Amino acid sequence: MEEMSLNAWPSYRIEFYDGWLLRYSHNYTYRTNSVEQIGESTIPIGEKIAYCEKIYENWNCPANFKIQPLLDPAFDRILEERGYQVRHSTDVMTLDISGSRLMVRSGEDYLFDNRLNLPTLVYYGPELTVQLKDFVTDEWLKGLFSLNGTSDPTLRRIVPKMYDLANEGLPVTLCISLHAPTDEIRRQTMPIAYSWSISEILEACRNYIRKTGRRVIFEYALSDGLNAEEKHAEQLAVLLRGIQ
Repeated sequence: MEEMSLNAWPSYRIEFYDGWLLRYSHNYTYRTNSVEQIGESTIPIGEKIAYCEKIYENWNCPANFKIQPLLDPAFDRILEERGYQVRHSTDVMTLDISGSRLMVRSGEDYLFDNRLNLPTLVYYGPELTVQLKDFVTDEWLKGLFSLNGTSDPTLRRIVPKMYDLANEGLPVTLCISLHAPTDEIRRQTMPIAYSWSISEILEACRNYIRKTGRRVIFEYALSDGLNAEEKHAEQLAVLLRGIQ
């Protein structure tokens, strides 16, 4: 259920940090601007909380921690001791709709190839048609903003644009200045790292490769005492494995 929730409402920016996901979307909804625990921790909890607070301060956003039933209750008490308070509550409800016939599919069509071989044009009776496209249209975005009541100019600009180059179809090779295997190290040398996380960059690279069939070049300048140890090479190998 937690995984479905994460995938259904992705954040504008995501940083993976020792089993935690730091999610940020310019304060647009609580769930996309909070810390989500998805794995085991190897760093002391107090140190990790302090790191998260620093990152969210840099993002001009309050540090929110999502508390769900699977977490150790002790973590909630640690936050309370640091002065945290409950700001928002969410109820997750389920319903068995296996016997429901709200809409009966009467036909389907395929407009473009897709990896899951899903129908891209589905007719639900004579009055409703659901169409799936391989790109985000301006019409769809305007509808989403209208549905959510989004009027803030900054939020309206936070629309994924890292895929535009791939859609242009230009015969160019994408070159990425990576220079670090983690966001924490990359921020020490590249201020732009505060705007785009490594996970976001790599997802855009995968999209570019899928769309164009071209390779991506990763630049990595070694700096003694910062990113040149054997452990950094191992982290980099795991990070880039299978991307080409």
